[in-house]
Amino acid sequence: MSKIRLKSLYISFLRFRRGFQNYPFRKFNYAEIALFWTKNRLTRSQFLVLSGVLVGLTAGIAAVILKMLVHTISEFVNNDIPFEERIFIYAIFPMLGIIITALIVRYFFKADDDKELSYVLRQIAKNDSKIKS
Repeated sequence: MSKIRLKSLYISFLRFRRGFQNYPFRKFNYAEIALFWTKNRLTRSQFLVLSGVLVGLTAGIAAVILKMLVHTISEFVNNDIPFEERIFIYAIFPMLGIIITALIVRYFFKADDDKELSYVLRQIAKNDSKIKS
């Protein structure tokens, strides 16, 4: 792309953002503004493909990080901890994982009904896919 095209896209985004800042009823962050701007500039199918690519990349990166973390913990337990103490580690790690998961669900997600899969599917079926982050 030429510099003129990039500059015009940037100016278009800034004007679009300024329009959002005129609404006093809700604050928008840059990610939402970029999302609305992109949605207005692309067709529905292009937007869905772009969203799918971004979700796929994010999920792939998260999977690689999780695999590396599990491998590192496994290497640590099997190589650095004496054999007699591994039995305690094998008992403690699953309990620790369950406790951490329960705390995350309780305090970060606050067990809201609008976070459940049935709620998300109902919103998609109604074609009103405005879901909290």
